[in-house]
Amino acid sequence: MEENFLNNRKRENHLEELKAALKAKKEQEGLQLKPNAQRFLQLLVDPKSCGIKGEDRYYGWNLHYYRDDKRTQALKEFFQKDILEQDQLDAMTYVFGKEYATYLHAYWKKIPSFPFNQSHDRRSFRATFTEEDEIKETIFINQCSFLLQAINSYNYDLRIEEFIEHSNAYPVSQFPITALLAGAILSGNTAIEDLLIDIVMGNHDTYKVSAPIIQGLLYSESPRGLEAVKKLLLAAQRQEGLRQTILEAVDQGPLSVFKEFIHLINREQMYRFASVVRAFDVWTGLDISAEKQSMIKQGFLLAEHFLEEPEQIAEGIQSKDNLEAYMALWACATENTGLELAAHLKHLAADPKAIKRLLALRIANELKVNSYYYLTSKDNLEDENETVRFYALKAFNVHHAEADDIQKDRFVNSCIEMVQRVPREGIMLQTKLFAWEERKVQADELVRSIINVLDLGDPEDCERIYPVYQQVDSDARYSIVNAILPFGVYYDPLKSDQIKREVLPHQRDFAFRFLQDKSMTLRESALKVLIAANVDFEELPVFIELLKGKSKGIKKLIHHFFFVVNPSFLLSTIKTLLAQKNAEQRLVGLDYLVALKGTDQFQGPIEGQVGIEEPKGTTYLQWVEATTNDFVVNRPKLTKTEQDAVTLLQSEANKMAEATYENGYGGIYDPTKVLLTNYPKDRRQVLEEIIAKYRIPLMTDSNTKYGYTQSIAKINAALADLAKRFEANAGYEYEV
Repeated sequence: MEENFLNNRKRENHLEELKAALKAKKEQEGLQLKPNAQRFLQLLVDPKSCGIKGEDRYYGWNLHYYRDDKRTQALKEFFQKDILEQDQLDAMTYVFGKEYATYLHAYWKKIPSFPFNQSHDRRSFRATFTEEDEIKETIFINQCSFLLQAINSYNYDLRIEEFIEHSNAYPVSQFPITALLAGAILSGNTAIEDLLIDIVMGNHDTYKVSAPIIQGLLYSESPRGLEAVKKLLLAAQRQEGLRQTILEAVDQGPLSVFKEFIHLINREQMYRFASVVRAFDVWTGLDISAEKQSMIKQGFLLAEHFLEEPEQIAEGIQSKDNLEAYMALWACATENTGLELAAHLKHLAADPKAIKRLLALRIANELKVNSYYYLTSKDNLEDENETVRFYALKAFNVHHAEADDIQKDRFVNSCIEMVQRVPREGIMLQTKLFAWEERKVQADELVRSIINVLDLGDPEDCERIYPVYQQVDSDARYSIVNAILPFGVYYDPLKSDQIKREVLPHQRDFAFRFLQDKSMTLRESALKVLIAANVDFEELPVFIELLKGKSKGIKKLIHHFFFVVNPSFLLSTIKTLLAQKNAEQRLVGLDYLVALKGTDQFQGPIEGQVGIEEPKGTTYLQWVEATTNDFVVNRPKLTKTEQDAVTLLQSEANKMAEATYENGYGGIYDPTKVLLTNYPKDRRQVLEEIIAKYRIPLMTDSNTKYGYTQSIAKINAALADLAKRFEANAGYEYEV
């Protein structure tokens, strides 16, 4: 029934129709858009019409993933100069109609009071009044992302009561129903507020409680709605999922609601519930296990204390109790991430006690605001305390783009010094802020930080990192090689569709150095670069040396180098390989002779070969024959593999292109020694015997048409038994 109802209310191709209406400047919802409102909508839904080029896949609704792209920057610049509140409302009215536009616009204005970080690793930090441009931009992106989601997912023509009824249906839930409901209450729609409260209290016969209903009541800061959701939380009992849904709504809503629920948790002592522990971890970033109930309790009590008495924050930050100091700083950021917090962080970052410097770095990491990363790290890059230094380097790496050259130089030198102290297996650092926190540091992590700051298009910067390359493990070397060389490990010069790239002189030089690496993968990366670069004849011994190993990847690339990229070096290389003491190298030389004999490109007279002097008119095939004979004369004792190759080379004219059963498909095997299997005439009989032996279902009846090993009736009976067990244990709650 629900599916049929929604299908009848579906708005087909609404985005395309909206784009067409905007392009034609068509009147819609009785409204002719003014230029600013018109451009605002076009930037959101049809940036190409505003001259912003790009692939459609980049225009998703969550602008946090694209905050540096042209559309987001154009929106930001447009809002800073031109857009008025009435323009916003007109744009929304054009898409949603007057009623829904009023509701959504009311929610739009409410967004700045919510936590500014809305990602999966969000914290409870808010910035109602802030001078930080990055936070202002984040809040603006939150608003635009919300509106884009609403426009993109406005797929059903439903009344607000129908949105409530179908809020749990997946296609409908893509629309921000929370915003619609909260906006309705904020706009004074008491009928909707009463309806939502009835649903939450279980007084409605049809509608069921859902996350958007709970969020709508909380985000609107409805006093009656808040009390109703509080009662629902207390009545949840064993419904852990419901409790988690409510607390998830709390940490994304307004500060007044947040404070109310912290007070409720403390009053009712709800610390034993898993959802409450999860909520504390999300709000604070402290990964406290559920077993530490006393610490969870202390954390909640401190949170309420500092949020209700902010004048105590400064004193709390100086506490010797690390949890108390952390929660005081957390409360300051939760109340308002502004100048007061910056002053505290600046003071702590310069504190003589290492534990206080760590505290500043820890909160900066949870805030995820570039200016706070920089503020807490810039003076601690060479800190005597190893843990403080690591977290300072980690924080500075996030904000290095705006640092000056002197600071970047300090950062790189400090990273290099720390890399030299980190053993290959890594080192465990304990923050000492909290006993349960420890962090494993690998050299690769520090190396990637160095790479982020250095300009590896500059030969001097490459020379700075090369000594690090010589000391670290394979993961760190991998990062360095792929940062310096122009091709990634997935580049394959053997494929004709690969994009050709210029190899800079210093990249060519480093590619030769990296050929000595222990890792075959890194050697191959270096070879790929040299294949695309100009290699001199005098540099060929490096390639000859590589052929001592058994790596098929290396051999394949070098084969491509000589036969495709630089065939003028081929004959000289074969001569050199056949004269080596190493059996692998000689065998490669013989393989090259076989390949030369079977390649159409080398059937005529010898031309343009470097390092080889042959009489004019000598053909490649004559040279192959003479070289093979010389090899046999000079090496009377051949290995079996060498003898097989020589036999193939001394056979009649080139038969390589004519691989048949009679010649063992080019010498792969001896056909006279292969026993043919005598298959029985009745192959069906053999198949039936196999089916019977291994009980393979034949898929010929309803019981087995899906390939089940048991009958449908037996499966149904088992499922019914499982359902009964599930119902019998529906009230069971896991306790730690």
